[in-house]
Amino acid sequence: MSMSYRSAPLSLIFKLVIWPLECVLLFVLLGILRLLPIPVASGMMAGLFRLIGPYTAWHRRTLLHLCIAFPDKDKSEAEAIATNMWDNLGRNVGEYMHLDRMLASSRISFEGIEHLDRTQGGIIIGAHLANWEALSMLGAEADVPVGLIYRPLNNPYANLAFRRRAAVTGADIYQKGREASLGMLRTLRKNGFMLMLVDQQLREGISIPFFGHPAQTAISHIRVALKQDKPIYLARVTRHNSAHITVSISPALAVKRKADIDKETIRLATYINKEIEGWITDMPSLWLWPHRRWGKDMPASINSE
Repeated sequence: MSMSYRSAPLSLIFKLVIWPLECVLLFVLLGILRLLPIPVASGMMAGLFRLIGPYTAWHRRTLLHLCIAFPDKDKSEAEAIATNMWDNLGRNVGEYMHLDRMLASSRISFEGIEHLDRTQGGIIIGAHLANWEALSMLGAEADVPVGLIYRPLNNPYANLAFRRRAAVTGADIYQKGREASLGMLRTLRKNGFMLMLVDQQLREGISIPFFGHPAQTAISHIRVALKQDKPIYLARVTRHNSAHITVSISPALAVKRKADIDKETIRLATYINKEIEGWITDMPSLWLWPHRRWGKDMPASINSE
């Protein structure tokens, strides 16, 4: 909740008491997780999330979204996917402070780095699948400049923790908004790679089908790539053997450089959405289902059920 929606006394309480307390608890948790062996931290948080997740409102939203994407799945199948999603999400939290160690110990591995044109840079597009944070380690693995965009938390003190962890990646880090727009251009102009997760709703985007239903989809990165004549790659992240992650980078997408930029942007956005659909269909329990990908207004076919 933004400070602007609170009274002055309540805002002061958040600033002086609640936010610092939240930050202390966060740092304690992250510190404990850092001290634990990777399999223990990953497995412990997986168990905790599997225990608590099904009792939250996010679980109900997950089941609703599963009904949108996979209307043919019965209730038991949807529940199994949702429960395993909590397992994966918990592992992501447990692994958050270990990404550098996971890379060093080959628990994070990259495939397809040879596809990257280091003389051009480009945009690498992923999704909130498996441990999507593993993609941020590309710069450390391939020794290439990379840029990351983050959405700031309401708690400004907690943002320090996330920025500090992101610094481990060696990436340029940009806050969502104008800073990100300028930062994207800065990274691309030095032939770096912008790492983007584009499977969440973006109010400023355009409506592109996702699992057969309209979904506001980000397109600004595609337009930038086309205008800057930069390649676009896809990066699929998978989890296997509990705490092992593989990031697979595709060859550059085929782009019609002489086509109308608006039409080509829509064509590429539609293609990317379809590719991400395929990834999710292959491993539905590894996607972040609670996010409102289709907005608050559910498709009519769902509302009528």
